[in-house]
Amino acid sequence: MKNTEGAKKSNAAHDESKPFGSPGIDATALPTPFEWYVDQGGQHAYLMLKGNRQVLNTLTEQLDQHGFSHTVTGRSYRPANNGLQYDIFVRVDEKVQKNLDSLRHFLDRVRNKPSQEPSTLSPTVPSPLEVELKQLRVAYAQLQQELQELKNIRLTELSKGNELEALFDAENKRLGETERALKLERDTLKNDMVIMRAQLAAHHEKLVSYEQNEMERSHLPRRLEKDFEKMIKCLLPNLELVRDSVSVLSNELKDFSDAMRQLRLLNEHGIVKAKRVGGAPAWSEIHFSTGESDAGRIYFGERSKGGKIRVLISHKTLQPRDIKYLAKKKSDQ
Repeated sequence: MKNTEGAKKSNAAHDESKPFGSPGIDATALPTPFEWYVDQGGQHAYLMLKGNRQVLNTLTEQLDQHGFSHTVTGRSYRPANNGLQYDIFVRVDEKVQKNLDSLRHFLDRVRNKPSQEPSTLSPTVPSPLEVELKQLRVAYAQLQQELQELKNIRLTELSKGNELEALFDAENKRLGETERALKLERDTLKNDMVIMRAQLAAHHEKLVSYEQNEMERSHLPRRLEKDFEKMIKCLLPNLELVRDSVSVLSNELKDFSDAMRQLRLLNEHGIVKAKRVGGAPAWSEIHFSTGESDAGRIYFGERSKGGKIRVLISHKTLQPRDIKYLAKKKSDQ
């Protein structure tokens, strides 16, 4: 799935009133081809990419310019819910998450290829076999016309002798053989069409079965996140994880062992070495390793009515937003 490397600071600069997918896409700025997938299995929606830092920087710049804001980017360490492993993840914000179809349409336009959604075969479009059969019928009609012309010639030139008559008979025989060959080919094409229709029906059944399996698998990340939340409640009964803390732990960290160690100490002792949060003095913060850097943050504050310590798990890059949330959390108590 994913691990945080840092959010694009340019999100705050773009005009939020700008509509999704505005004209002016610079598709030539992107390396081609590149692969993408919109993963919406958990609490957040993620844009998964295959590519290098150049793909990430160029695409996020395009997203910013066209109103698709995002919060966190990083290297992906776990498969997406389609079963594929991608190189990079981009967490889109709540505004974009409510309109993922616009994001998919924008990505299709950037990559200049049709949508990945399955298409249906229009029954009004003739198949290649039907086109070829029509061409054979035209050829057959032309041969019939030639035959009639040869018959007229025979009647006109009959007086010229037996040699011309023999030539005509030979031509007539050739046309007859051609006609029989065309009929045989027509019958063969009809049989091939029956076989291909049966194969198409079989493939359609497989596609329906595959789509059902994909639909079931798309709910797996959410179930795993729920199971992870139950495990946290059992292991840390004295803590109350707020907002998207469970999702960050289960989806966005390369290694959450250091975070669990800090949470276990807080759960057992209630007070750990920490510093006050500027702008939210009722809360304190602890740094932890994400497996790549010391950018993990654990914020904890006053106890809830049930006696549990409230805890928020997040990233250093989201600290301004988190402090606003913590200050409001204090005012709501």
